[in-house]
Amino acid sequence: YCALPNENNLNWILSVTDYANQRYISSVQKGNIIATQFHPEKSGKVGLAIIKSFLDKNGKISQDTSNLNKSLVDIYNLPKTTLAKRIIACLDVRSNDNGDLIVTKGDQYDVREDSQTGRGQVRNLGKPVALCKRYYDDGADEIVFLNITSFRQGVLDDLPMLQILEQSSENVFVPLTVGGGIREYIDESTGIKYSALEVAGRYFRAGADKVSIGSDAVYTV
Repeated sequence: YCALPNENNLNWILSVTDYANQRYISSVQKGNIIATQFHPEKSGKVGLAIIKSFLDKNGKISQDTSNLNKSLVDIYNLPKTTLAKRIIACLDVRSNDNGDLIVTKGDQYDVREDSQTGRGQVRNLGKPVALCKRYYDDGADEIVFLNITSFRQGVLDDLPMLQILEQSSENVFVPLTVGGGIREYIDESTGIKYSALEVAGRYFRAGADKVSIGSDAVYTV
């Protein structure tokens, strides 16, 4: 569903956006009320600027409407919006040998450093929360946390991973996606069975905007 510009809503239109050949209303404002058809709080610095501009003016717009929309012709003569490339940073997260969650990379699940004396250390590229903020500051449009060892324990007991989401969502204003461990499982200590939906819900409540699911979650639906 989308709202299309017409004579009845002309004075409400704050912005329009194009999808293929269809121009639709993407935000409206009337007096001190603004409404958007997107999430400005998850649209990076541009989205935050929209919120700040509205709040700094206490929701007021100029009484001089001469520069506002005059007709539908004006609306459809505005420059066309186009699709933009999105940069999505994916952070592979797992515990090191000390039990700390770190960001790592490797050949599939082989993320240990080469060692001539035995088992190498898990390759450490940095702390998840700090790297998430760095990618956001550098302009990433979305950030994905992939918990590559989540199969070893239940997500509902994985407090450090949930804390990463909670802390990242405080300072990162683009969508946060999390994957790994979203499946139906039974807690061996209590015998309680948790559905994939309950696991995904816990991620959402911790600050995730999206979840990435694999076959284990699909099989339970």
